[in-house]
Amino acid sequence: MSRPPATDPIALRPGLVQELTSVPIRELTAAYPITLAILAPYGIDLCCGGAHPLGEALDLHAAPRSD
Repeated sequence: MSRPPATDPIALRPGLVQELTSVPIRELTAAYPITLAILAPYGIDLCCGGAHPLGEALDLHAAPRSD
């Protein structure tokens, strides 16, 4: 099984959720468009141009975090 490229900002690995908390939502959705559908039920979208980091948006919308 091959590993994802090192440049992939959200390659699956231990601690992924913690790493993603600092990634702006626009970067996540640009790399993985399905992210919008996953976050939408929590009220998280590309408002403000998606500039907010994922962790900040999760906290603001009281969305759960899980590994």
